[in-house]
Amino acid sequence: MKEIYIDANVFLRFILGEPPGFAVEAERFFRDSIEGRFKLVTSELVIAEIVWTLESFYEKPKEQICELVQGILSTPNLTVENSQLVSEAIKIYQGKNVDFIDAYSYAYMKKHRISSVKTFDRKNFKRFLDIELI
Repeated sequence: MKEIYIDANVFLRFILGEPPGFAVEAERFFRDSIEGRFKLVTSELVIAEIVWTLESFYEKPKEQICELVQGILSTPNLTVENSQLVSEAIKIYQGKNVDFIDAYSYAYMKKHRISSVKTFDRKNFKRFLDIELI
């Protein structure tokens, strides 16, 4: 079956319903995929862009962003690269006062058993009590 990479703007047009023409096209595209006409593939960077855009530009609440990302991760016929890591990062992002990228970095560290981080962003990383800040 044909695979199609999907960019953040298609997800965002569908989620936000704007502009209407793109929203309808995105909905039709997702429906065609769910019906098995093709498979969709995306990356965790696309998810990060979606989170950042919804948070910073559209000022959506964190709870809503987490629900939307969980919905993306459970979309039939869609493969998200490193989806388990993205899912874990969303849980961390929702439960701690950190941004999504730091949550993803922490989830990555835990998965790979990395216990130290060199960062100048001590404010966010100090919230993870089980890692050493260097």
